[in-house]
Amino acid sequence: QVWFNNLRSAYGWYHYGKTAGQADWMERAARVKEWSLSAPQQEGIFPAIYDLEAGEWWGSVPRLNGGRQRYHTANASWTAYWMLEWYEHLEPDERLLAYARAYGDFLVKTQLPSGAIPGWFEMEGLRPVETLKESAETACSSLFLAELYTVTGDKRYLAALRRACKFLIREVVPRHKYFDYETFFSCSWKEVGLTIHWLCM
Repeated sequence: QVWFNNLRSAYGWYHYGKTAGQADWMERAARVKEWSLSAPQQEGIFPAIYDLEAGEWWGSVPRLNGGRQRYHTANASWTAYWMLEWYEHLEPDERLLAYARAYGDFLVKTQLPSGAIPGWFEMEGLRPVETLKESAETACSSLFLAELYTVTGDKRYLAALRRACKFLIREVVPRHKYFDYETFFSCSWKEVGLTIHWLCM
């Protein structure tokens, strides 16, 4: 997930293993890649956390807006981004590209008319959650869509990226609404929408 993304760490591990001639580093990193690919996709989107003791996948961190039963697009987009980085720069594993494309197709299908990409989706029915439904979190998925278009050349992803960026330019930047899940659900929980006026002067 976004806070501590194992695939991102494994990317560096594999890269430096290759540079240093440490085959065991590369093998261990590759196991993290395999584990990431094992996360079950539901119409493209996928969970971020595996509870080893319970033997089950969670949509996202439980404290994040009811996370166990909700997929978090920031988590999925960041993980899928690193799948594309791995595919481009470390090894052309076609499974990584196929997994990322399936997720990209989900984003294209569920993008809102405003151009925003909802922060969370319920596992049941894949309904978008109202919390941070149209927020700066769209930027995280925009980064992924940009990379996906770069790798594939598929203009559907470019069109979705443009819609997302127009939303950010129209709704986020002029109002300085740069908040995301971290603002409200991290170490110091706050009510969504809370404004601290002295910080806004």
